Amino acid sequence: MMTKNKFQNGFTIIELMIATVVFTIVMLILTVSVMHFTNSYYKGVTQASTQSVARNIVNSVAQAIQFSGDQFISKLPSNPLQPDSKGAYCVGGQLYSFKLGVEQESNPGAPNPQNVLVVSPDPGCSTTNISPNFATGTNAQGMLGSNMWLASFSIAPITAAPPSTAPINAVNATLYRISVRVLYGASGLLTNTIGNNSNCIGTTGSQFCATSGLSTIVEARIK
Repeated sequence: MMTKNKFQNGFTIIELMIATVVFTIVMLILTVSVMHFTNSYYKGVTQASTQSVARNIVNSVAQAIQFSGDQFISKLPSNPLQPDSKGAYCVGGQLYSFKLGVEQESNPGAPNPQNVLVVSPDPGCSTTNISPNFATGTNAQGMLGSNMWLASFSIAPITAAPPSTAPINAVNATLYRISVRVLYGASGLLTNTIGNNSNCIGTTGSQFCATSGLSTIVEARIK
C-alpha cells in the first residue's frame, strides 16, 4: 500500500504574497532611482547650455571692447523692469539689440521670429545714434537658444570722459563692466523673467529650468 507524502512541492499563498511585496518594493526603489538620475541629467544639460550662452554673450562683448578703439553708445530701455523692454549697445562696430523679459521662440528660423538678443555689424556706431535691430541674416545672428530669456543685460563704462564732439550717449572709457543674466524654461518655472533676482521655482519640472548670471570687468586695450 502506498503512503501519502506529507510535503508538497510549491509555494504557499503567504509566500507568494511576501515575494510580490518584496519585488514591488525593489521595483519602486529602482524606478525612483532612475527618475532621480534622469532629472539630474536633464538639469545638468539645461544648466550647462544656459551657462554656455551667458558666457558666449560676455565673451562677444568683451572682444568687441578689448580690440576696438570705437566709442561706446547705449540706448537703454525706458522701463527696464517692464517685459519686452527694448534697448541697444554699440561698441567696437557691433550692435547688440536686446529685449528683456521675452522668451526666445522655439523656432528661430521661422519668418519674423521673436528674437531676444541679436548682434549685428554697425561700423557707424561711433558717430551716429543707434536703434535696436532684431532682424537676423548673413551678418546678424541671435545669441539666445530656444526657450531662453534675457533677464538683464548691461554694458557700463567705469571711467568715462566723453569728448565734446561725441554723439549723444557716446562715451570714451578704459574699463567696462559687462553683466548678463540668462534664463531657461517656461515662465511658470521662474520666479520672474526680469532682473538679477530671477530664479527657478523648486517645483515639478524644475529639471527643465536653469539660470546663469555672469559679470566681469574688461579693459579696452586698443584706443
